[in-house]
Amino acid sequence: MLGLFLVTQLIFAAQSASSCQLPEDLRGVWISSDKGFLRMGESVIHNYPVTLPGTSSIDLQCTENNGTHFMFKSSQDIDVFSIKVSVYTCMSFVQVTQNNYIYYIGTPVDPMVGERVFANSNELNVTMTDVCTALNTENNMYSLIKNVSSEAIVKTNCPSILRNSFVSLTVEENGVQNACGNGVINGCFGSTEVVISTNLSCYSNSFISDHLSLTCLFHRKIGDVIYLYSWTEDVSYQTTTTHGFICMEITQDAEWTTFRLFNDTCSDVSPSLNFLTLKSNLTTDTCQPTTQAPPPNRNTNHANRPKMKASTNWAIYFAIVVCIIIIIGFIFIIIKFFRKQMCDFFGKKPPPQERTVSFTNIEAKSTETLDTQT
Repeated sequence: MLGLFLVTQLIFAAQSASSCQLPEDLRGVWISSDKGFLRMGESVIHNYPVTLPGTSSIDLQCTENNGTHFMFKSSQDIDVFSIKVSVYTCMSFVQVTQNNYIYYIGTPVDPMVGERVFANSNELNVTMTDVCTALNTENNMYSLIKNVSSEAIVKTNCPSILRNSFVSLTVEENGVQNACGNGVINGCFGSTEVVISTNLSCYSNSFISDHLSLTCLFHRKIGDVIYLYSWTEDVSYQTTTTHGFICMEITQDAEWTTFRLFNDTCSDVSPSLNFLTLKSNLTTDTCQPTTQAPPPNRNTNHANRPKMKASTNWAIYFAIVVCIIIIIGFIFIIIKFFRKQMCDFFGKKPPPQERTVSFTNIEAKSTETLDTQT
């Protein structure tokens, strides 16, 4: 009888485990901003990286699904002070685009190990109400992209606030601020990309390239803060960080727009992972070129400057034209009046002028005689 009971329990456990399956779209190899490479099967996450006594990775078996959250249990127990302990965690997944997900870990951080896991004796029964107790916030939000080429990942639009060129940057690092006049945060290359252009004199983290291109994966606004998860193909950057993600925390007040950059994730990090903070006090509502354009012909910075009326301008132009005509008339009269006197003075007669063929020009002068002989 006891044997029949054990067989029944094993069959029930097997059915429960098999009924908890991950969505088909999630199966395959992924890159997590929290854990790096994750290989997901039908109901198992293989080699899930952890920092636990005596192990660096565990297989997580899906044991329960309530429609929004999945509860996972370690396939192998961990020996903690000679007690066999099972490890649990809780996750929920939100699809952004094809090959691009957000996921939340709904288990609080265990202060003893610094991992989002729930540990309990393998002899005790554990339910989702024990494991899935953390709300979905920015502190347990992570990015998950399929391990495919960057071209195959369907990107999303960057936050609308980044559809600008931010110049006159100030760099803040380790409490020290330095001006970075040539630096630009440019979101005008495309709706899914933002480029940070700086130079090595702006900061001490020399491993950051002068031209860091970020592909937007997803963003969430929580309160007054925008959290942007992005991916970079910058090889020089990937050699210094864990997984290749950059999380950008964006805030804005009346004067400054502040960008705090984190390695991989904005959540559960020490201050050292906030490797760079950029601030700009010059923002625009539309995209601007990287190099500043020449100022417009009209000076729009002097709104109070009095402007001449159109009628006043026309009067000035008319007066100038009249003066020019009068001067030309005087010159013509002077030349006409003094022409004969000047010719007599030099013993010359002015050449005869051609007369226009007209009856009105035929006149007899008192000092002239008409010759009628043939």
